[in-house]
Amino acid sequence: MAVSGVVSGRIAFPTADVLAEGDGWSFAVEGPEALRVRAAEGPVVSGRLRLDLRSPGHLRFGCQLVIAVGTESVALRLSEPMAQAFVDAPEPAALRITLRLVGRGRIGPGDLELALVSVEEDPAQALAFVDARLAAGDAAGAMATLDAAVRSGARSAEVAKRAEAVGRAAGPGPGLIDLWDALIGEDGPAAWRARRDLARVELDEAGAANGRPVGEPADVRMALAHHALGLGVQARAALEGSGDDGAARWALAGLDRFEGRPDRALERLEALAAGGAWAPGLAAMQAELLAEAGRTGQAQAVLDAASPGDRIDLARANLARGADRLEALNKVFMRHGLAPVTPTTPAMLDALTTQAAARSITGPRVSVMVPVFNAEATLATSLASVAAQTWAELEVLIVDDASTDGTARVAQAFARQDRRFRLLRNDRNRGPYHSRNRALAEAKGVFVTCQDADDWSHPERIERQVRALEAYPDWIAALARCATCTPDLVFAPRSRVPSPLRWSLPSLMVRRREAMAGVGYWDEVRFGADSEYLARLAARFGPYAVGRMTDGPLMLMRQSPDSLTASAGGGLEGVGHTLRIDYRQRYQAAHAGGALKRDRGSPRPFPVPPHLTERSEPRAVFERLLAGDLREPATVARARVLDGDDVGLVHTPLWSDRPNRPLAAEVRGLKADLVTAERTAQAARLTLLDARAFETPLSGLPALSVGVVEAVDDPAVDREAVEATARALFGAPVVWISQPASRG
Repeated sequence: MAVSGVVSGRIAFPTADVLAEGDGWSFAVEGPEALRVRAAEGPVVSGRLRLDLRSPGHLRFGCQLVIAVGTESVALRLSEPMAQAFVDAPEPAALRITLRLVGRGRIGPGDLELALVSVEEDPAQALAFVDARLAAGDAAGAMATLDAAVRSGARSAEVAKRAEAVGRAAGPGPGLIDLWDALIGEDGPAAWRARRDLARVELDEAGAANGRPVGEPADVRMALAHHALGLGVQARAALEGSGDDGAARWALAGLDRFEGRPDRALERLEALAAGGAWAPGLAAMQAELLAEAGRTGQAQAVLDAASPGDRIDLARANLARGADRLEALNKVFMRHGLAPVTPTTPAMLDALTTQAAARSITGPRVSVMVPVFNAEATLATSLASVAAQTWAELEVLIVDDASTDGTARVAQAFARQDRRFRLLRNDRNRGPYHSRNRALAEAKGVFVTCQDADDWSHPERIERQVRALEAYPDWIAALARCATCTPDLVFAPRSRVPSPLRWSLPSLMVRRREAMAGVGYWDEVRFGADSEYLARLAARFGPYAVGRMTDGPLMLMRQSPDSLTASAGGGLEGVGHTLRIDYRQRYQAAHAGGALKRDRGSPRPFPVPPHLTERSEPRAVFERLLAGDLREPATVARARVLDGDDVGLVHTPLWSDRPNRPLAAEVRGLKADLVTAERTAQAARLTLLDARAFETPLSGLPALSVGVVEAVDDPAVDREAVEATARALFGAPVVWISQPASRG
């Protein structure tokens, strides 16, 4: 029979050989490790088709899906609850589908759903399948089917309507970005208006973390990037000038919230919602702001009207108390097929347990590295969550970095009770990455991962990550998601991130031998080495070699209420040219030059400031400070004339078509000290190498104390504006000069 529209079937494990039939399909098990799906009447397929395989959270193994149409076949590895693949059948051909396990594992228990969508022959049927998937809570399946329809040429108001519905359910991510990019290709304004009204601007998940926004309209993206660089006033003016653009409103709401203007942020979000616009996280952020304002009833109403999702359920948890809070958290876990936490009162991070059977899954050894320092109050929770892992074969290496409290006693207690735990002690405080490297040198596991001393891992975290690496042999590493929360399980954003959901860098699990051979050890700096190591893996093994797992959150990352309040109300953390950004630019240049292998104790292949590697205060007093856009070679050339050991450099960027360009390489060759945004500095004189940056107010600068500001006179510069900015920032007069005098 010819396939048209949607053909689907369902099977259940375990039972007899022939398990079920539906819509022309039959299913048979061929031994414990393979399932062959065949058509009862030998269906004939043709055209462009989309095949979806889905399990409601029970595919807890790696497997390979092989789809054969005639003599052509497509093989797809999967470890997630769903797989999709396109098949082409230019001539009528029989369809054969085989599912085989990869590595250790088992099929079941639970249902598998199979659907074949003929998007070319009957796009209306494809949209009907989208509706059915949405009704079943399968946002990913709906997105896959709609994506197939769009890429096969489907364009209509109904398609745009389904795309918005899919976006509401699925949230931001590569799939949604690709889908809307395909729709934008349509001639005419309809697709762009729909895309704009979605306001898919996030400050981290699909947004502007560290000044690197992606996915939103170009003008909004550039404005956010410049805001992160320190051009806050200019960037905000650009966003405000976008009028009714939904993306700009959403971006401004995020900036207002994290700059300590929650009332203004709420006004913008309510205006967006009243206009029928939607953005990922809009309902959750709106509810959080309403709750902070004491309007809990309205906050609950916003959440009740929102489509279910992890972000919504975490916001709902914040409004609940006791067991109700845990119930909301469990909705998140169970959505991903994870064991729920056991109800306890009060709901506390340190009291979380689950019914998952510890040590119930065997397989290759995993080394878990736990660097600790003065963590007596939180370490027991962290180590207990590791001991409770379903994965039995663990080697837990706890490295105490010369703690002065009872941290070592807590670790020793676990080592006495569980032979998998071992305590190592540093003779002096060396920093967390030195401790990790010591553990890595001792590790014997096939895979290695980390656990911070104050975090909680779901009991299935390690099992899920191992299964992913077994299913994807081309992955060198697997990265899990986490949720940030207070000890009493209040889920809130951290720093500039608009959502408590984020990637957990400590969760990174790597193939030990391959990673050691390819990139070696972590860089032993005070902070930022997780990102450097991740970037080194990508540079060595390829940009897609680090798998990002959508299971989860598989970890809960502890935060104190004070840190949350400070980050939400104290301004955007990391605005300007910070030490973290400077470190990133340095290591990116080194990676591009091929410096990828790091042996333990070997010299770093690029220089970093001393206060990045040791606990020392950076220099604060200079003879002279120089300010200018240090991305520009001409500016750096002017700085070279005034260079010296007693000179400090301050980066003041200009508005640019390429806002994320790194500093000019010549900067690294100067003797002058680069004063990054989080530092303080004092000098008798500040010389503006290019005064144009001071024509508008600046943010993201170091805290500078100067006696006088001198600026090179230029007819193109607005002198009055520069003088006003200098007075506002430094309370100092501006002396206009023809050329700064060179050093004698």
